[in-house]
Amino acid sequence: MAQKFFARPYRYGGLVVDKTRGSAGARPARRYGNVSDLIGDLSHPNARVSLDAILALTRFADDKRVSSALVSLYPQLEDSWRQSAVIGVVAQAPDRFLAEALAASSPEKLKDFVATLCNQTIAKTNSSQLVALVTATANARARADSLKEVALATITRGLNAAPAPDWTPQLQNALQKLLHSANVAIPAATLPLVARWDKQGTLSEDVKPLVQRLTARLADTSLTDNQRAQVVTSLLPVRQMNPEILPTIGGLLGPPASPELQRRVVDALGATADPAIGSALATAYGRLDPNVRPAALPSYSNGQIGRSLFSMLYSPGRRTSIS
Repeated sequence: MAQKFFARPYRYGGLVVDKTRGSAGARPARRYGNVSDLIGDLSHPNARVSLDAILALTRFADDKRVSSALVSLYPQLEDSWRQSAVIGVVAQAPDRFLAEALAASSPEKLKDFVATLCNQTIAKTNSSQLVALVTATANARARADSLKEVALATITRGLNAAPAPDWTPQLQNALQKLLHSANVAIPAATLPLVARWDKQGTLSEDVKPLVQRLTARLADTSLTDNQRAQVVTSLLPVRQMNPEILPTIGGLLGPPASPELQRRVVDALGATADPAIGSALATAYGRLDPNVRPAALPSYSNGQIGRSLFSMLYSPGRRTSIS
């Protein structure tokens, strides 16, 4: 693959000579202002020609033919050069490309693409583009729910890096659509965004029944560890809306919850800056699986959580062993 990239074709007047195939690779040169020709070159057997075509399409990012072609191409790419080049084009109109991915016939193949797209948009700290991504996600059909989850989870992980967007009717409508999805995983993945952006509690009536349903799901042993861990991540940002949330989450810090689920819960709690978390961790410390206990100790470095955990573990009369 590296040989193909560094063997850049020579351009002589009206011919392009592919150095990896010799003179037999000669063909008429493309006029690189023609979108159709460029799209045709995306799947060229010489990866360097394909890369050049991707880069040349940057100025045509708003063309639906381009978004369709690049979204279809991305899962086929096996090299970081062309993957990065595609994301560079995507950055010009991320919501258009996300909408294209969400409408794809095989969404499962595009999870990496959607995650990378959302990460790159968050890194640009452009709040208007962030709203556009959420809107595109909300407007997609139910068959794209797996990609919606990826988009929402990726945006949630980047909340601390991105500025909160202005609260607008567009954002409110998009979040309401997501909160009322029939697939419970979608509203669950939306909750952290509502908790961070809806500072006036505009959607409180939409959120309250959802919080109650999700809190009940924490105790549902028919769910996989991953599903229950995702519910924990969704509920922690809105824990003030239901006093049962934190105690119920604390109930997962020990048997019969699996060590893997216990570890996921400890990680989620440790990432939350709330002194009450320290109390929850300390109360459950003795019940934690021995292999999970070391994961709770880094919480000492988490400001008030650490101080709360330390005081609980070493309070007079308490004999919890740190081991």
